[in-house]
Amino acid sequence: MSLVRYRHAGGWCILPVHYSMDAEKDVSWVAQERGKFPTQGDWDREMELDMRSIAGAAAYSHWANGLHIVEDLPLLPGLPLCLACDFNVDPMVWLVCQIFRRNIRVIDEIVGHGISVSDLVIEFRNRYPSHTAELWVYGDPAGSNRNAQTAMSDYDLMRLALRGYPVPVVWKVAVAHPLVKDRLAAVNLTLRDADGRVWVHVHQRCDMLIQDMQEVVLDPSGGLHKVNDRYNPYHQRTHASDAFGYLVMREFPVAIAAMAQAREPRKPLQYGRILGKI
Repeated sequence: MSLVRYRHAGGWCILPVHYSMDAEKDVSWVAQERGKFPTQGDWDREMELDMRSIAGAAAYSHWANGLHIVEDLPLLPGLPLCLACDFNVDPMVWLVCQIFRRNIRVIDEIVGHGISVSDLVIEFRNRYPSHTAELWVYGDPAGSNRNAQTAMSDYDLMRLALRGYPVPVVWKVAVAHPLVKDRLAAVNLTLRDADGRVWVHVHQRCDMLIQDMQEVVLDPSGGLHKVNDRYNPYHQRTHASDAFGYLVMREFPVAIAAMAQAREPRKPLQYGRILGKI
């Protein structure tokens, strides 16, 4: 094996140790070696040098950067904007999406650290001051709970801040939280179904969602591993993907058992107001 060294002027060097640096280890070698490892996690840890598997199993195992991240994802004027919301304080992450036929297009994300719901609505309106179709709002059912001091919920604050928005606002918030395992199953099946078809594309600017898809892991009970310690970098994880999951569960719900059943065509979405042509 020929090793390539990248020497720095300070006297240290980088010594690549990944098998891809060996020209003799081609695709056929990888396929043969992969068969020697019992699970994908074992292969990722030992051969891909991916230590995330030590923390837990990947929550979004159907995610693949090369399949889901895109450089150009233009706004489609004739389709509703979908605003998917998570109300964590730091960070608070909202996703701006569109649904075209069966495909979810995540075109933008709005991230706030230690700011209010009203502030995030202002940022949304600054970025999207007008549109030619409806605005659909999805999010955490807990956002409907009223604050004991203000007697207003997060969605009440959103309604106030969205007054005067030039298109109708449709609220698509669930009454109760779906089971986490059902939400994960729905997201994974939407990312890539049993036939390998991809139904989600994410603009490369959506860093928080992309990092969630790459890094969020399960806890020992099969739920989402969450961290409240703000000094732990992982505490920023799960919020963007939670927001995305609320949208998926509202439009494309699926029980875990449905993943093994025959797929049926999804019913077309009913748009209340669409202007122009796509």
